[in-house]
Amino acid sequence: MILSSHCQLRKINLIKIQKLLIDNLAIWGKQIPIYKGKKINRNRYIWKNFGDKDSINFYSEGEDRYFLHNALAIYKKSILEKYPIDEKYIGKEDRYWTIDRINENNKIYYDSELECNHYYTNNGATWKSI
Repeated sequence: MILSSHCQLRKINLIKIQKLLIDNLAIWGKQIPIYKGKKINRNRYIWKNFGDKDSINFYSEGEDRYFLHNALAIYKKSILEKYPIDEKYIGKEDRYWTIDRINENNKIYYDSELECNHYYTNNGATWKSI
């Protein structure tokens, strides 16, 4: 599991995750943005990608590409060994990894029940335009 240092896990169904990892390279979850102690509207910028419905190979209209966010994501170790995240990218490396995997006919699963609080940080790229 990858869980960003400024996130707090809220919900996880381990039985569901284990089953999903059989047919999917990765599972990523919902992030609830917390700004100065309060939840903010998820209809802004990146937050609108974290909806209430599960999906396979989620396409972000706002980013115009396939989407996964590593602040809360789960992989089998063998998958990351086979497909390491390319260190040449200095940002959005999770999105580039996802695009490459989907273009190879793999599946990435968004689990709306897998959930964390994502807390504001001054220098966090995820928080631009707040």
